[in-house]
Amino acid sequence: MPKTVVDTSEEEWDWVVDVCLKGVFFGCKYAIPQMIKQGGGVIINTASGAGIEGVPNLGAYQAAKGGVVIMSKGIALDFARHKIRCVSICPGVIETPTRRKLQHIPAGASQVMWERTGSMHPIGRNGKPEEVGALAAFLASDEAGFITGSPCRLTVDSARALLLRRAATALHSGGNLPVVGDRNQRVRD
Repeated sequence: MPKTVVDTSEEEWDWVVDVCLKGVFFGCKYAIPQMIKQGGGVIINTASGAGIEGVPNLGAYQAAKGGVVIMSKGIALDFARHKIRCVSICPGVIETPTRRKLQHIPAGASQVMWERTGSMHPIGRNGKPEEVGALAAFLASDEAGFITGSPCRLTVDSARALLLRRAATALHSGGNLPVVGDRNQRVRD
């Protein structure tokens, strides 16, 4: 729901928080007792890069996803002694069917912004669902046995966060959006 906090109704706020945060709460609440009985487990919650970095016009969404990040950290601390690990995955823009079917542009964003989301990532493209799945599979594995409580970003934070800040500033001031290379350019080893 692309709106500022001021433009968001209480009903809209409640709906977003119920889906994005309360749903995760219930999943954890009812999975943890079973995990304790079975001797441990891994909880992988889906948050968002918006829950770590502020994003314009996503007040309720980023608040809810930020809640998922901090709740996951708390669960990791509360249940580590029961051999339960809890992490949150915080993807950036992922090319999903839902993302591809968007018929409108969020308030405050332009068509150019949507077209350039991939260019804003240091590798020059948006993420793929398979990449999120691969991260989840790794986090669930024994190889990730020492990882708990941390939000796991699927983007390169420093470069992307800097570009997002520049883009927000440019949009606010009516300037040009930053672009990293061109769409066909890829990072080389």
